[in-house]
Amino acid sequence: MSRFSTAVTVVMLAIFVAMVAVAATYSEKARFMPFVVGIPGIGLCLLQLAMELRAARRARPAGGEVHASISLEAPSDLSVASEIRTWAYFLAYIGCVLLFGFHVAVPILVATYLYLEAKLSALAAGLSAAGFTLAVYLMFERLLEFRLHEGFLTVRLIDALAF
Repeated sequence: MSRFSTAVTVVMLAIFVAMVAVAATYSEKARFMPFVVGIPGIGLCLLQLAMELRAARRARPAGGEVHASISLEAPSDLSVASEIRTWAYFLAYIGCVLLFGFHVAVPILVATYLYLEAKLSALAAGLSAAGFTLAVYLMFERLLEFRLHEGFLTVRLIDALAF
């Protein structure tokens, strides 16, 4: 169990719990989306913490003593680099969605992630991203009748080109 990974999970858990707690004060329609994101996030963070605790217990020798290398182990360069890369993708996703909107950001970022991290071919990554974008559009805009964010720059660019 890496203390760095556990700390990131605890911070994310705190963020999700705070988000759900604040959303509980909103009206019924306004709190739906934070609940849809926050409640599964809380569950996944708790699952991750349980898995890390279970792995730490398995690493204990029969005598019940914990080796110092397990509990005080510094994160490896690989795990830190992986966490940094994950946060970079997450922050890029948030930034691109805010600037360019879901319809532009989702296919580009999903295809980029699948191509670079999952090592899919460009065609497979593009088709997967298109399918995912279509699923998000149908689920949120058609089924749930939510209007997805159009992006601050995209709206201004469309307004500027529309004369």
